[in-house]
Amino acid sequence: LLRTYPDATWVRGARLHRLSSTLAHKFVPTTVPGRLHTFFTLFKEAVGTPGSRVLVFASTARSVEMLVDKLQDEGYDAEGYYQKAKAKITKLNRFKAGDLGVLVASPSAARGIDLALVTHVINFEFTPNAVEWIHSVGRTARNGAPGWAATMYYPKEEPLVAKLEDFAANDLPISQAFGRARNYRLLREKEDIDKYRAEKKRRREVRRRKVERRRLIKEMGYQKYQTMRNREEKEARL
Repeated sequence: LLRTYPDATWVRGARLHRLSSTLAHKFVPTTVPGRLHTFFTLFKEAVGTPGSRVLVFASTARSVEMLVDKLQDEGYDAEGYYQKAKAKITKLNRFKAGDLGVLVASPSAARGIDLALVTHVINFEFTPNAVEWIHSVGRTARNGAPGWAATMYYPKEEPLVAKLEDFAANDLPISQAFGRARNYRLLREKEDIDKYRAEKKRRREVRRRKVERRRLIKEMGYQKYQTMRNREEKEARL
């Protein structure tokens, strides 16, 4: 980019990776068997608001299709928006115009699309990284408008939720709580980092020795290799 646009200026707002002050957000615990019940409880709360426009995020195309089928079975006008969905632009325009009240999307398909009129966001599944979580709930409560968002989570994700809640409550950028890789790897304290690096180094050494052992056995034959190892171990004990 710098080679193509040498005069470009990097611009970032003071609220980068922070929640909007006009957003009402909540984390909602659920289980795999009970997730549809949890979802519909949240969904009915959202659509109960006059003039609501609901954006639901699901992590895979299969989840998107499943939710659209369930919503349509309940009589709701819902459409799916994901990478392989047909007529994506038509669905998006219907949603923008208010002719479609519910859009179920995958985060990757909806990335970069400005949906300024979204009133409610539901994360049916925990997003794969912290920055993407902010992007998803940040699709509502834009430009000072009020917004509502809910994120469903499983018991194993509770430590991540606690960290997100803590940083959001203190108006801190979420990127300081987690790594930006495609997971929620918590940034470790220094001692933990040292232990992690030492263990990683140890595992690399174990793998290196295994590769070297296989190479020597192939070159020398097992009997000669074992004789050499026995001699080395005997010398080491002296």
